[in-house]
Amino acid sequence: MVKHVTQRRTGEPNARFSSALSRETNRKQMENVRACLTNVDQRLRDMDKMGVDVQAISPSPFHFMYWLEPDLARKMSRAVNEHLAGIVQAHPDRFVALRPRAVARRRRPRPRSWNTA
Repeated sequence: MVKHVTQRRTGEPNARFSSALSRETNRKQMENVRACLTNVDQRLRDMDKMGVDVQAISPSPFHFMYWLEPDLARKMSRAVNEHLAGIVQAHPDRFVALRPRAVARRRRPRPRSWNTA
């Protein structure tokens, strides 16, 4: 849904403000933790192993995408929320969802001059 936007790297903060070393470190770290963060069956096994009955789940901050244009942000939020709802519906006794809202980008107000004369 947002691949075309992130590939352009126009507004994505991670692309704008991180170095090549940071991006590579993040990529390697995600390889190590991807399954436990994204695979529901793995998460349930880990919860059972740790004695956790119910867990609140939410998307990672990368999914918030506050930098998107409002219409696309709403679509992205809806897709993420529907996915979370599906996980909770499949395992209502194990998960509750904390869902993001689309936050519209606001234009910055023009700075006012301190000189009123």
